[in-house]
Amino acid sequence: MTQTQLQSSAPADTTDTTVTTADVVIGIATYNNADTVVRALHATDSACAVFGGDATCAIVHVDGASTDGTVERAAEVSAENAVILRVGYPIDRVERMSGPYRAVPVKGNAVRAVFESARRLGAKACVIVDVEIDRFARGWLDSLVRPVLAHDRDFVAPYYTRHTFAGAITSGVVYPLSRALYGKRLRFPMGGDFSCSMRFIDRCLTELPWDTELVKSTIDLFLTTRALTDGSRVAQAMVGIKHQQWKEAGPDAAEPLVKTLAALFDMAERWQNVWQKVRGSEKLQTFGVVDMIDDTPTTVSVRRGIESFRLAQRSLDEVWKLVLPPRTLLELKKLALIPESSFRVPDDVWARIVYDFTLAYHQRTLHRDHMLSAFAPLFAGWVSSFVSELQDAPLAESEGRLDRMCLRFESEKSYLIARWRWPDRFSP
Repeated sequence: MTQTQLQSSAPADTTDTTVTTADVVIGIATYNNADTVVRALHATDSACAVFGGDATCAIVHVDGASTDGTVERAAEVSAENAVILRVGYPIDRVERMSGPYRAVPVKGNAVRAVFESARRLGAKACVIVDVEIDRFARGWLDSLVRPVLAHDRDFVAPYYTRHTFAGAITSGVVYPLSRALYGKRLRFPMGGDFSCSMRFIDRCLTELPWDTELVKSTIDLFLTTRALTDGSRVAQAMVGIKHQQWKEAGPDAAEPLVKTLAALFDMAERWQNVWQKVRGSEKLQTFGVVDMIDDTPTTVSVRRGIESFRLAQRSLDEVWKLVLPPRTLLELKKLALIPESSFRVPDDVWARIVYDFTLAYHQRTLHRDHMLSAFAPLFAGWVSSFVSELQDAPLAESEGRLDRMCLRFESEKSYLIARWRWPDRFSP
């Protein structure tokens, strides 16, 4: 196929209207990614070769008015297996800094632009991939698309082969909480690479509150949660290794955690009528195969995390008292006295801590920003505990240990439901 001409940078839609149809649309969002956009476009075009004559592909490059030459470099790419279209998405000075996802600000706007392009082109499947895809496994695009085209799935989330320690926020909070709430063992709820059916896209374009900060800044997590709660047929796909890229990091190292927690808790409020009926969890069908292992060294300072926890146990005790019950506070006081070599956060204690902060957010026990910030040292302690326990363990053993923790979240869920429904009967 011949590549369509990419035009100069502008936030307005500049799609070539001579391209009228495509079976599969692959969206790649960029914002000042001149160093990686060419590689991403080539990798995506090569991945499209797997379809041969079975499906026509269009790569939709959506850019947020980059100023580093991203658009100009992308315009030089020649594609062999797909057409390449360019679409702009709007951002402003405030939005450039919003959300826990630093690589693409206001990613919700970018995803919306891709969805609209997919509908205009009459696509059967739509894929969103991050620009950092250089270490994806062979067949990654087929693993994402085939479940939609051949198995009638509505939403296919990514399954990465990354070390457990490399995604601590996901492993320690996002995955266990989402799994317990919504009853599906979807390992990477915040994955930036996913596919979906046109049924799902049509519902999203019609029903999503696209102009809200929640959707704009946490679209990956929002779409995953929606798929888990709206009756969509959900699956996972092996895509390979993924390293999260953070840009324009703020001075507060806890900022990504705080913003992610806020999104999780907001969604728990939004879909409370769904998750209160869910008990246990079920496996999801996973497509594709693992043909690579993430051998990137991952260093976590156990001592620093424990020191952060101990300091907070002394200085934040009065704040924690507003959120946590006396039994948990006593457990934390004991933990602060334990030697570093034997420092462990019990699964039941951790599950209840996460649930208590979910409840405090819902009940507005104190200012939400202050409350979320007070969670950060507790999380640092959990990370140190998890790493200490599994420092030399292989990936399979680490995942098995994480699964046992998730089961504890599920068994403690009745505690969350009881306190959510009848808060007056319980007092920290």
